[in-house]
Amino acid sequence: MITRTCSLAGYLEARILAEPRLELLAPVQLNIVCFRYRAADANKVNGEIVIDIQESGIAAPSTTLLDGELAIRAAIVNHRTDTADIDALISAVLEFGARRACPEDDGVFNVEQSPPLAL
Repeated sequence: MITRTCSLAGYLEARILAEPRLELLAPVQLNIVCFRYRAADANKVNGEIVIDIQESGIAAPSTTLLDGELAIRAAIVNHRTDTADIDALISAVLEFGARRACPEDDGVFNVEQSPPLAL
């Protein structure tokens, strides 16, 4: 199970590295991935993204500070987590991030509802 969660963390890392709107903030060595959405006020925006994701029920990431930067922290520990859950997390971060980084939008969130992600 440890090998599997570490593998999923590697999958999340690859998704982050492939997405220019996201930034990996620490090396991925185990089952924990720290990253953020790139934005002008990144600490504020990423804090709001985490709250949005938690309230939506899509996933349950937390936050941490790394060198003064607020990071979205995904600790993959649930044996039922799969790549589809990681994909849902990335989609939610991108959608909520775009809405939070562009306050002139109407503020309507259109994230597709997925089963709760237990990281």
